[in-house]
Amino acid sequence: MTSPLSIQALLVAGLRERLKAEHGLEDGDDALEDTLEGASDLPEMLARLARSAVWNERQAEAMAGIIKENRDRKAALEQRAERTRSAMSWAMQEAGMKKIPAGVLPDLTVSMRDGEAPLVIPADELVPHDWCRVKYTPDKPRLREELERGETFDFAHLGNAKPILTIRSK
Repeated sequence: MTSPLSIQALLVAGLRERLKAEHGLEDGDDALEDTLEGASDLPEMLARLARSAVWNERQAEAMAGIIKENRDRKAALEQRAERTRSAMSWAMQEAGMKKIPAGVLPDLTVSMRDGEAPLVIPADELVPHDWCRVKYTPDKPRLREELERGETFDFAHLGNAKPILTIRSK
């Protein structure tokens, strides 16, 4: 990485090691931490990034609300369209109409035809097994539990855990 952030992080890491070696300081010593804090723009850069992350998370949360609201609106429009089509279908069937004349509706074609008979299965458990599909999915919670206990498998393993950065607003 050659970003300003990575450069600052590498500079602070190098300075930390030099100060520890030359002055016998340990991680966590106030003198070491105060010196490092004043020697770099890294804390300010990280502060700006933390604010940016929080702002982006809040924007994403707001967007999720907008998406949910629009999803609800979409569902309402789809229901309204389905009710409209249902009313048209009923009316055309009652009247014995197979289509709306082109002169009445020049920009659309509306016609009726017989649909396909639906498949009705009153209870899934009544269907014989040879007429069923089996979805093969790994039992991930059980595998994780066994791997955490020390079991080993050729087909699965635990990966490296990622560190978790926590940012809380006051």
